[in-house]
Amino acid sequence: MGFAYITYGEELKCGGVGKWYIRHFGVSQTGRMKGFEDAGFEIKLPYGKNEQDLRLRAKVNGRLFDKLRKNDIRFVAADDFINVPMDFEKTEGLLLSAAFADDVLLHAADTLGIDLKHAEVVVKDGGDEKSKTTIVSAVRVVGNLSVCTERKGEMEPFLEDIYNETGLCAGCFSDEYSRIMRRADVVINCDGGYDKIRCFKKGILYIDVFSKARKLEEIKLKRQDINIVGLPVFLGNDEVVSGGVAEAALFAWCEEKNIALKGENIKEYALKQRIKYMRPHFVQSAG
Repeated sequence: MGFAYITYGEELKCGGVGKWYIRHFGVSQTGRMKGFEDAGFEIKLPYGKNEQDLRLRAKVNGRLFDKLRKNDIRFVAADDFINVPMDFEKTEGLLLSAAFADDVLLHAADTLGIDLKHAEVVVKDGGDEKSKTTIVSAVRVVGNLSVCTERKGEMEPFLEDIYNETGLCAGCFSDEYSRIMRRADVVINCDGGYDKIRCFKKGILYIDVFSKARKLEEIKLKRQDINIVGLPVFLGNDEVVSGGVAEAALFAWCEEKNIALKGENIKEYALKQRIKYMRPHFVQSAG
């Protein structure tokens, strides 16, 4: 049992004959992943990200994933636009980022001098379990919390449980342009498609632990007067890795040990595997 991290190789400069050979006989470069030598494989494809020969991509990828199946590898982290078959689990680091949201928040707030015990913090609900994991994580370090959600009936009992366990009284609301959102000092976004950012006051801390770089760049262009933090980067056995790689390593280890991962124990088991939050990859300081 193990995991794999698949990346693009160099762009092909060969002609039709060379591509024919790669399509039928080309293989990916495979090596042990630094920091995860006992379980992790780093794989580089024999073509680059901009390769337009779809038959070549399909043939090469087919051989690669057949090999991974034979080696009992189910968890895969991969570069953008690398198609992973349905019988594998592609990890993007979303659950891990949610579980470490408190560390992301603490690091960013400390950098900006924000007092989280008195700041008005809002979580934009994404309507899934990752959002609840993020809320549970954030509750550890904040003094005031509100949740902007469209599932008020489901969220209120959840927030009541948080109150019973922690003593933090968190409320929820649905109007994305409400006074609560306009007065927030910190907004943690769990909704990947969320772009209603016009109502944010200048200089707020906007944390997005789930969106990809392209989405964060779009937000950056729209609001250069807010602080943006996203794309958490992790340390795995003292090696810098993406959230997808760290999550694949964690999932493979838990499956081998027959451990059921849940929102409340993801961080606990990650730390046992020497996986911890390091820094955000994407940062914009308010201009």
